[in-house]
Amino acid sequence: MARSTPIVLNHLYRVRYFCYQAGQVGINVLHYLAANIIGAGLNEGQAVDILSGDAGVGLIPMLNNLAQFIGADMQDITGLPPYEVQAGSVVGQGFGTAGPVPLPTQTCGLLTGQTAITGRAYRGRAYLPFPATASMTAAGTATPTAGYLVNMIVMGTLYYTPVTPTVGVTAVQLVPVLVHRKNKAGLTPAPTTIIGYRINTAWATQRRRGNYGRPNPLPNP
Repeated sequence: MARSTPIVLNHLYRVRYFCYQAGQVGINVLHYLAANIIGAGLNEGQAVDILSGDAGVGLIPMLNNLAQFIGADMQDITGLPPYEVQAGSVVGQGFGTAGPVPLPTQTCGLLTGQTAITGRAYRGRAYLPFPATASMTAAGTATPTAGYLVNMIVMGTLYYTPVTPTVGVTAVQLVPVLVHRKNKAGLTPAPTTIIGYRINTAWATQRRRGNYGRPNPLPNP
């Protein structure tokens, strides 16, 4: 079973975090390199349970009360497809607590992952979904509140700094990376390590989550 598959040193893993509101799904897709195995290490199910629980702690206070954090999944994407089945988790699942009135569904908080290399291709982005009007400052500025920015830091730390899921005396260190598409020569560059992140103090938009877009079905994590 995928949940019991051990995490392998130097393998590349995709982790997806799922939120949902009224026919629209918000998915944050991150990639991590298994940089260190401590003790006997963890399997994918153990690791994604911990990551999902941590994401719930950060995301639920950022979501309006009609939206919910669903969970996460994890998949080894080392080498060429086909890849193994994802290990899924619903740990930390719950409805948002930020306030009863949602902002438009395309409105998002924005995190930017940073690498040591300049250029658009070497920056990551995570659009944090489904905020509430209570997370917006007074009319005239209409920017995220200080409390919302604090929660963005929680998510930036989870998404864009090394994390070490731990069970007892065993653990695995996951280092966030950017995964690149093939270049003009048809080669796929090696992943680039993310070394930090920036929280953006203005709202961003993710048009595919808009009310006039087609419904996005919720995958089963």
